[in-house]
Amino acid sequence: MTVTIDRGAALKEWAAVVKALESGTQVLILRKGGIREEGFSAEAAAFFFYPTGFHQTTDKLRSEHIHFMEEAMADRPPEGRVRIRSMAQTAGVFAVPDEDKLASLAGEYVYTVDEMKKRHEFRPGDSLTALAVRVYILKQPAEILLKTNYGGCVSWVHLEDPVSTEGAKPVLSDDAFDQRLRRIRDILSPRSHPSMDSAGVPPSNRS
Repeated sequence: MTVTIDRGAALKEWAAVVKALESGTQVLILRKGGIREEGFSAEAAAFFFYPTGFHQTTDKLRSEHIHFMEEAMADRPPEGRVRIRSMAQTAGVFAVPDEDKLASLAGEYVYTVDEMKKRHEFRPGDSLTALAVRVYILKQPAEILLKTNYGGCVSWVHLEDPVSTEGAKPVLSDDAFDQRLRRIRDILSPRSHPSMDSAGVPPSNRS
């Protein structure tokens, strides 16, 4: 498949978590935004994953998922480069209203539940946002230069180097992903968002 990604939008995420997303183990991204941001927003309906090691430590992952950290360390690009292997389409945007929901959703992420509770408690005035994402592996990984404007504690960056999505393949089958998405929707109520329909699905992703 080929997907147009507006302005090279890329979401910064721990490299270990990107590995989990690329394996199909995780389909949910839980964020409140970086220190320099006022909350988190679903900026793009389709985007690349930008792996980062910032704030990434093994104690924030459940023990059965620590191997993703090892895989990420083994796959580190040369100094001054970033390796882009995957992209995603947003399948739903949800608000996580209370900590009890985090335990119910634990099968959809690799962090410890305590780590997610800390995120929920961070900046109490902002809601914790959950993105359900359909992940695709790029046919050809891209190594791009690490540029100054990609730095800082922000969620989104825009890649200046072209990265092709041609031939990208979904990590999960349609049926497998739909089952995971239904489970998430059973736990959370769709969050209203100008780019989403009443089911929490971007218009570009509706069949």
